[in-house]
Amino acid sequence: MKQVKNYAWVTLITSQNFLQGAILLKQNLKKVKSIYPLITIITDNINPEGLEDYIIYPYVEYSKKGYYACTKNKFYVYDLIQYDKIIFLDVDIEFLKNCDHYFNYKVPCCFLKRNKTEMCGGTILLKPDKKIF
Repeated sequence: MKQVKNYAWVTLITSQNFLQGAILLKQNLKKVKSIYPLITIITDNINPEGLEDYIIYPYVEYSKKGYYACTKNKFYVYDLIQYDKIIFLDVDIEFLKNCDHYFNYKVPCCFLKRNKTEMCGGTILLKPDKKIF
């Protein structure tokens, strides 16, 4: 039997508007038969109702200061040291096929968009590390 590695997909919800995207992302990963869990980081302004079957990272503080203020919460991925590697995903990412093999790349790693000329900022492979966090 093949041993499953200690990897995870991770997404961030900072607004109720992103909640549906996270639900669809989890369904999409299941549809393409990913063997790795989806970890959902949520800020303290999110009502976790309906997320009972999700692996939730403890609440992080929500900040209303500036349009991109909540993006700093993406740094919490480095605190997930119980995983050997994680791939951070924006909630609007859709997989057309299984991409579990992405975890085989060296870290850190970004991915290119389909046109292969632009980086996809919504995905990044990394190794969690408390020193960076």
